[in-house]
Amino acid sequence: MDIKIFDIVYYHGYFGRFRGRVMSESKYTNSFHISSWGIAERNHLELLESAMLPELEIGDVVKISSIPNNEITSYPLDWTDDMTKFVNQQDDVHMVTDINEQTPYGKPSYQLDNAFWFCPYHLEKIESYDMV
Repeated sequence: MDIKIFDIVYYHGYFGRFRGRVMSESKYTNSFHISSWGIAERNHLELLESAMLPELEIGDVVKISSIPNNEITSYPLDWTDDMTKFVNQQDDVHMVTDINEQTPYGKPSYQLDNAFWFCPYHLEKIESYDMV
């Protein structure tokens, strides 16, 4: 099975999120970015879990799944302490208020509640929810 962006991979005793291929002098190399490791060689990566990325639209309601510290420290978008507080509201649901299709990793990022931007891999779409 092919490894794709945001999949969880295993590399030399560590697991982390696959972040994409390393570019050198405007061309791709055989090295890849891994959230918990940094740069890794492709032939040593093992796929542990394929990321399920939701297809979201403005107005969709989502929950944020737990984000491990090793992913926060290497988050593809700028991470702030206020985002940690936002994410720690585990029972809260949030509305998608904007979408950025132009990201360096080729998948959209989503703004929630007109506040913070998140990658899709830890967002869970709530199919039916009454906002009060």
